[in-house]
Amino acid sequence: DGVIFHNTLASSDYGWLDHHDFSPRPNYFAALLWNRLMGTTVLDPQEELRMGAHVFARSRKDGKEGTVYLIINNDVENSTMVELPEGKECQAYVLEGENGNMRARVMTLNGRPLVIGENNELPQMDPITVSNELVLAPGACAFIIAE
Repeated sequence: DGVIFHNTLASSDYGWLDHHDFSPRPNYFAALLWNRLMGTTVLDPQEELRMGAHVFARSRKDGKEGTVYLIINNDVENSTMVELPEGKECQAYVLEGENGNMRARVMTLNGRPLVIGENNELPQMDPITVSNELVLAPGACAFIIAE
């Protein structure tokens, strides 16, 4: 009979922003990409949840044809192979800890560190083009846009 609020923006050790200087923590960038890419229609990814791949599918937020997949390699010891639609190029945003360290304080996007710019501007968050397959490092995740 009440409402419980859970502040996750800048509170405590679990917030998206550091509560001392409000700089983005690594998980902030995953939430930002989700917000930018994932549409409101939930789709069946036609993939069972399993060790090495939790797969989620949504419509595209930009309204274009296609699907956005979020693939999380939940295996902390082994890489996982993601098979992409045959004969089609996809756009990928691969997030992992800097230098492959899952506990890193800096997240990388397609190998580039995601750090705030001189005037607090967000870093460029451009995808890479991939086809056939993609290898995800232990603990990494990827947003993949397939048309």
